[in-house]
Amino acid sequence: MLFLKKQKNQLEKQNGKKTKEEQKAEQLRAERLKKQALLPSIANTIGYEALFENGLMQIGEDYFSQTYALGDVNYQTVDNEEKAMIIEKYSNMINSLEDGTTFQLTLHNQPVNIEKFKASVFYKYQEDSLDIYREELNEIMQQNFDSGENNFRTYKYITFGKKAQSPKLANRSLNQIGQYFKQNFGNIDASFEHLSGTERVDMMKGIFAGENRSSFRYADLDLTGLTTKDFIAPNVLSFKEKDYIEVGERLLQILYVKDFSTEIGDTFVRDLMQSDRELVISLTAESVNKSEKIKKFSTKRAVMEGQKAGDQQKLAQKGIFVDSASPVLDENITETTELMEMMKRTGDRIFNTIFLIGVYANDPDELK
Repeated sequence: MLFLKKQKNQLEKQNGKKTKEEQKAEQLRAERLKKQALLPSIANTIGYEALFENGLMQIGEDYFSQTYALGDVNYQTVDNEEKAMIIEKYSNMINSLEDGTTFQLTLHNQPVNIEKFKASVFYKYQEDSLDIYREELNEIMQQNFDSGENNFRTYKYITFGKKAQSPKLANRSLNQIGQYFKQNFGNIDASFEHLSGTERVDMMKGIFAGENRSSFRYADLDLTGLTTKDFIAPNVLSFKEKDYIEVGERLLQILYVKDFSTEIGDTFVRDLMQSDRELVISLTAESVNKSEKIKKFSTKRAVMEGQKAGDQQKLAQKGIFVDSASPVLDENITETTELMEMMKRTGDRIFNTIFLIGVYANDPDELK
C-alpha cells in the first residue's frame, strides 16, 4: 500500500497535480497566514498600490519604482586619485537621470541575528587534523561578537522612480536606468543587483518588522487572498505619540535633516553606520529642470533684495542709515547668488532633496 501511495504521488507530481500531503500543507499554511493578517489600516499605511513579482512597484496611478541592492565599494582603502575617480563616476551616474526621475539611497544598519549568523559562518568540525585551526578561527569570531564587532550589517539599496503610462513602459524605462548604473558600478568593482518582488518584500519586512513576520512567496497571495503589505507591515503601527512611532515591539524616531551644505563629507554617513545602533538613512533626490530652478532662485533673490531695501527705508525714516538691516537676510542673498552662479557654471543637475534618519530603540529612555 505504501508503495502504491508513493507511485500515486509521483504520478500526480508528473501531471502537475498536488498530492494530498501538499494540499494539506498548503491549507495549513494558508490558515496560519490568515491568522497573522493585519488590520486593514496597518497594511494600508504602507503607501503603494501593487508590487509585481518582477520587482516593479506601482506607487500611484502613473508612478512606478524599481530597487537595486548595492554591494560594497572599496572606497576607504584606496588612494585619493582612485577616490576622485569613484566620486566622478558616481556624479556622472546621478547627472544622467532625466528630469522628474527620483533617486533614493537607503541604508539600513540592521542588527545581525547572532545565532543564525554563527551557524552560517562558523567552521564545522570535521574530526580531522585541521579542526585545531577551525577552532582557533571560531574563537576569533566569537571574540569579535563578544566585543560588539560585526554585530551590525549595513544593507544598501538604490531605488529609481518615475512616471509612466503603463507598468510595461515603466519597467522598460527603469530597466534602462538600472542597466546603466549596473555597468558603471561594475567599473568600480561594486555589485548592483536588481531586486525581485520577493526580495523587495524581504527588504521592507526587515525595515518594518525585523524577523517577526512570516516568510513570503507569491503563491501565498492566491492561497490566502492577502497582499504583499500583510507580509511587510508590523503587527502594530501607531502614531499616537508626538516624538516617535510604535513599530511592532520597537520605537522609531525620524530625524529630518533640514539644513545641510551643498557638499557633505564622505565620512559623515560612514560614521553614522558605525554607531552600533539600528538606523535607516534615506536620501531621496528628484531631478528638476535647471532653467526653471534658476528662475525660482532669481525670483527668491529679488524678493529678499526687496525686503532688504524696505527695511533700510524704514530705518532711514527714523534717521538710521545702514548698509544692512539684517545680517541673516544678507547671508541668504549671498548664498542664493552663489548657488545660482554654481548652477550656471557647472553641468551638474539640480535635485530637490529629502534627508531622513530613522533611529530604532526598545523604549523611550533608550531612544533619548
